[in-house]
Amino acid sequence: MKYMKRTNLISLFAFLVALFVHTSATFAADESSEGILYYRIGYYQQAEDILLKDLAAEKGDKTEIYYYLGNVEFKLGNMEKAAEYYQQGAALDEKDPFNQIGLLKLKIQSDPEAAAEGFKQIQKKNKKKPMVACEIGRAYLDCKQPDAASEYQGMAYERDNQFAPAHILWADIMNYQGDGGVAATYYEQAIMADPESYEAY
Repeated sequence: MKYMKRTNLISLFAFLVALFVHTSATFAADESSEGILYYRIGYYQQAEDILLKDLAAEKGDKTEIYYYLGNVEFKLGNMEKAAEYYQQGAALDEKDPFNQIGLLKLKIQSDPEAAAEGFKQIQKKNKKKPMVACEIGRAYLDCKQPDAASEYQGMAYERDNQFAPAHILWADIMNYQGDGGVAATYYEQAIMADPESYEAY
């Protein structure tokens, strides 16, 4: 039995390595996308290295790159640096909701009412964009507030119940709350909705 479990783990690891190699090759033509992919699957230092190279080489969407650099620094606990990146992204495009979400994420703990009101206004202006609701939900989950995250996940799901990031967010919420079985089900649904949802694997 122990041998079987070990064999299954090795097989799973081999599958994930093969998937990641395939994914990296797929995104090789667009390095900013590759950096974002590294971020989404939890390789934060690698994501930062690639995104900074993209920024220096002026590759990809600078507003998006700054947002993900801010997210990386947030994950690494460097809040001042995260704020700097979000501010730089927001300065490039005042209408971009994502860097504004990042800046508000930094206020969730220190000024929850201002953060909640800011998120409400952003969502109101972007009702037709489920990714906006997902990112607000993820901001709350990053700050260990699954109930608020669930509220925005529901908004994204209501807009498009086949939207893979909404499934992934719900799975992450369930995983955070210790319900791995439900989480696995929703990761599978994300993959069915979009086979290129690599983080769901």
